[in-house]
Amino acid sequence: MANRCYNFIEINGSEEEIKEFLSHLELNDTQEDGCEVYENLINKFSNGEIQDNARWFDVEVDQIEDNPQYLKIHGDSAWVPCTFLFVEISKKYPTFKIRYEYEEQGFDFAGWTDIENGQMQDNCFTYWEGLVAMNSQSALDNAISNELGCYDNVRALKTSDMFKAFDQEQQNEILKAYSETEI
Repeated sequence: MANRCYNFIEINGSEEEIKEFLSHLELNDTQEDGCEVYENLINKFSNGEIQDNARWFDVEVDQIEDNPQYLKIHGDSAWVPCTFLFVEISKKYPTFKIRYEYEEQGFDFAGWTDIENGQMQDNCFTYWEGLVAMNSQSALDNAISNELGCYDNVRALKTSDMFKAFDQEQQNEILKAYSETEI
């Protein structure tokens, strides 16, 4: 089974270009699920060529109705983010400013890519470093609520990549929470 890469994409652009792009994303009788939407996007914007080993992407779209210049796309893809596709999309829609955030814990990476006019600026880190760089408070909350049970002792916790990704103050919060879970 493929490792799932979680993708969160925000697109800001002109109302006209967002509307046109949305016409390629709508689910209809010929596009039954998000993976078929992805295949249609690959055919439309990448001449059917898949790059980066992203064999599938279960695309989900959220449009905020009171902001016709904004679009959010999210979903899981196989192994890696599908940044290549959004680079191609940005070539077709010059007003698009795309922020593409991704994370894949199994392959130990997370980060974001800013895409505009067919150019991308990638910021990729190890998984925990990327989560901290994107939103340190959210990463801290995640570490405290979901990860502390993975460590048998304080030494294992302190030597973990998760712990090392945080600054001293956040590490102290993690240690405090860990000591409270041991009681």
